[in-house]
Amino acid sequence: MAPPTADGPGPGLGAPAGHRIVDAQVQLGSQLAIPRAFLEYQAANAHHRMTAYGHSVRPERMLDRVLSVHQDDDADRLVAELDEAGVDEAFLVVPDYSHVARCALNQAELAGHLDRVNRRHPGRFRVFWGVDPRGGKDGVDLFERCVGDYGFAGLKLYPLCGYSPSDRRLYPYFELCEERGLPVLSHTGPGWGQLDFEYGMPLLVDEAARDFPRVNFILGTVGSRTSTSRPICAPTGPMCTWTSASSTPSSRRTGGRPI
Repeated sequence: MAPPTADGPGPGLGAPAGHRIVDAQVQLGSQLAIPRAFLEYQAANAHHRMTAYGHSVRPERMLDRVLSVHQDDDADRLVAELDEAGVDEAFLVVPDYSHVARCALNQAELAGHLDRVNRRHPGRFRVFWGVDPRGGKDGVDLFERCVGDYGFAGLKLYPLCGYSPSDRRLYPYFELCEERGLPVLSHTGPGWGQLDFEYGMPLLVDEAARDFPRVNFILGTVGSRTSTSRPICAPTGPMCTWTSASSTPSSRRTGGRPI
């Protein structure tokens, strides 16, 4: 098998000739994009689980491990992994955590950094820019700049930060998406432990999808247990609502045992 090259993934792992493989959701493994507090929570949770299984691991060692895999500021490691897996392109999803945690960069700085990442790896990413209804007019203006100047490809909502995906303050963003033909990807299901999972219910997107029937709304991570523990009632009517099955439990990773 030929190795991956700078021009894209090597043959053998990818799709049949004439087809492209697109990963529908990846994130930048960087503390520039993910608040340290969330990574500390992830490390504490992993330590708790390992202790429950009888493993002796020092908490600080677990934290060092988690932080060490979140140093991919320029996405070089991510692109190498995409190449190895035969993935041609990925949707780079960057939620807005700025209203619930201390972030390394402000939103304008983060947008500029993602633009540099995109230009560093041309043709490999379509960036979905994260917004929060509390961002006000400045947030809408920044999103418009991200689309117009940086060529970002969609809108990302992370309602667990404390809002409904049908919050009326988001409607100016949806209007821009409707005008530009851009999709809206809304997180569903659980997420970082200190956030409000109630806002991750899939049906909460219903009102927005009805009010913007020409916007493609994508329900992300519907494979998670919280999302699949009850029927997913996709909105009805003349709107387009899609689902992303990321977070679906994989028996392959656990020797046939469900996660």
